[in-house]
Amino acid sequence: MKDNTTVALCELISRTRPADLPEGAWYEARRAVYNWFGLVLHASRDPAVRITTDWVRTLGGAGATAAGGLETAPVWAAMINGQAAHLEDFDDTHPATIIHPTAPIWSAALAVAEQRRLSGRDALAAFVIGTDVALRVGLAVFPSHYDRGYHITATAGALGAAAAVSKILNLNVSQIGEAIGLASTSAAGLKGAFGSMAKALHPGQAALRGIMAAELAARDFTSGNTGLESKLGFRALSDEAHFDRVTRELGKRWLITENAIKPFACGVVAHPAIDGMLQLRRDGLRAEQVKAVALRVHARVAELTGNPSPKRGLEGKFSVQHSVAAALVDGRAGPRQYTDARVQAGEVIALRDRVTLTVDPAARLEEAGVTVTLESGEQRSAHVQHALGSLDYPLSDELLDEKVQDLLRDRPEVSAAELRRQIHALEQAADVRPLCRRFLGAR
Repeated sequence: MKDNTTVALCELISRTRPADLPEGAWYEARRAVYNWFGLVLHASRDPAVRITTDWVRTLGGAGATAAGGLETAPVWAAMINGQAAHLEDFDDTHPATIIHPTAPIWSAALAVAEQRRLSGRDALAAFVIGTDVALRVGLAVFPSHYDRGYHITATAGALGAAAAVSKILNLNVSQIGEAIGLASTSAAGLKGAFGSMAKALHPGQAALRGIMAAELAARDFTSGNTGLESKLGFRALSDEAHFDRVTRELGKRWLITENAIKPFACGVVAHPAIDGMLQLRRDGLRAEQVKAVALRVHARVAELTGNPSPKRGLEGKFSVQHSVAAALVDGRAGPRQYTDARVQAGEVIALRDRVTLTVDPAARLEEAGVTVTLESGEQRSAHVQHALGSLDYPLSDELLDEKVQDLLRDRPEVSAAELRRQIHALEQAADVRPLCRRFLGAR
């Protein structure tokens, strides 16, 4: 018998219908999916994704489309697409838990929906429901779970993926409980992988595990006492848990409406400092004027992105020093600022070496102070209360369009405008397969 929290989630998954979801949830789901497609298409030619795809090609299978056009089994398509969606660390983020929900959950839902020729409305609804499950579980165990070293997108994401696929498969409450249990017992992903190819694979693995959990549960596979609250269940992955947060306003407050789209292609905790540096650049600051840069930040910025000397592009995504230096030199912090070449560029290194980091115990996570001392001795400062891309200062639809267009700059065979139109009309699509074949099939 599963615990009360798990049962409550299973009942939510089982009973919720598309008509029960508010317009705000549909709106944020469309934005997240539009962003997801841009990221997956951008990353489909990356060496890390190619390595995974080359291996999956040896496994065979059919029914779902992976980035780059490979048709394979849904579990493998979801793994590749989840990896591609997270590769640039440019995907959506739930600020309260630092979970990136769309990479694992939509990747799983879309792959199974394509195989079963599900409607766009049903696929999106499953995604919203799965996202709610993942974020609620995340709220229960964050920050302890994260501080222990787990990548919460990978762990909670697997539960959300299982929930979404359980909805698509129309599992009953008992079967959904087994799927949640199976996802719990297979949840994995360590923060030690940050800065390597393995980090982006985490959401892909979570998508795979979610599909596997739901498909096995549909065949009456059991998972034992591995729900959420059990001390031998998901609770075992955290030193402290507050499962009352899981059921608070359950079915009334849809947490996808508290999700945010990233404007910068790096760890979200570095965004306030980047935003501050870009503000100074817009006011006329240039790199050649700078003698020193002092950052005042939340402790988690130093913990996650305090790498002063990254050597590779992926490491640069976890260096706030590199991020602010590249932002000042280039005027942006997109994927091109986090290539190996840019991390190793002399002009960026010279500025990066002048950046110092101070933890301010009073600073909020989405807040930062940037003080630049010029060669002349003059100082210029910017204080960011709410970074661009936060819930208080969300990325607008217009800026999201610009982001996707930039991601597709090197993909002339794909039209960002066409993609946007199809995503906006996804709720009316009778079958998601044409969308997958048209865009994920682009080579």
